[in-house]
Amino acid sequence: MGRTTLGATLAGSVALELALAPSLVTFGHAGNSSTSVIHACVTATNAIRYVSPTGDSCPDGQRALHWSVRGPEGDTGTTGPRGATGPRGLTGRTGPQGPRGNTGITGADGTDGTNGSAGPQGDTGAQGPRGDTGADGTNGTNGSAGPQGDTGAAGIDGTDGDDGAAGPTGDTGIAGANGAAGPQGATGNAGSQGGPGPQGATGTAGPQGSQGSQGSQGIAGPTGATGVGGPAGPRWSTYRRSLTSLQLGPGGFQTLTVTCDGGSSSGDFALNGGYSVPDGWEVSVNQPGNANFWSYMWTVTARPLGSNSGSFTAYVVCADIV
Repeated sequence: MGRTTLGATLAGSVALELALAPSLVTFGHAGNSSTSVIHACVTATNAIRYVSPTGDSCPDGQRALHWSVRGPEGDTGTTGPRGATGPRGLTGRTGPQGPRGNTGITGADGTDGTNGSAGPQGDTGAQGPRGDTGADGTNGTNGSAGPQGDTGAAGIDGTDGDDGAAGPTGDTGIAGANGAAGPQGATGNAGSQGGPGPQGATGTAGPQGSQGSQGSQGIAGPTGATGVGGPAGPRWSTYRRSLTSLQLGPGGFQTLTVTCDGGSSSGDFALNGGYSVPDGWEVSVNQPGNANFWSYMWTVTARPLGSNSGSFTAYVVCADIV
């Protein structure tokens, strides 16, 4: 048996969509297992240690702390510059023309009457049928995003307990040597919630933290309005032309060049091409239009190997723009 090879293929696009889902939990940090807040333990020296929402309670001497992952929505940034216009897409195919209606009988010319006063405007006529939608052009490049504002440092919650009256500040004494650490005292009862302290001054921005994990995908927004249809593109059809070689014996070879109708002057161009040869043959293909997309021919050279003999066929698939 022989083999048949197609000289060109079309590429498709594959879209890949990732979805993130939270893991199942069996217990929470300080009774709170929500993934919409940040979980941390705060030491007596106000050092913050981030923990998992499914972690155990904080060690003795540390307080559980939670705050929202997402802060309040900031002001809308200024609109970036408009991206450069992308190249114009390929023109779509022209739809088939409808049949022409019969011409009515021409009436006799009437006598010219005097011009009457303008009548009221008539109702708007029904909208005509929509033309075929042209191919979408390539999207322009996105404008660069504006710079992100600095995030202020989060204030630390005040310690629990009643607020006592502040005494006068004494003179600072000479620092004594550090004594040995005493034994851990028993944890006292939680005091009532103190009133909020005054707003501290905004600290300098800290170093950029590492990027957080990908959040879950938001709800899809509403579909935008349909754009105005592009102009109708030219209509085209395809056809195939082929040639068959002479009978070739051992050592013989032949080159077949198959062209579209009219050659380079007709406007037809080659979409792809191929060949059909017996087994045991050597084949080379040359599409002269590799440097020019609008090629109008396809060339195949083949020869039998060893003691094989026979003939082969080359073909080209052409596009005819109407």
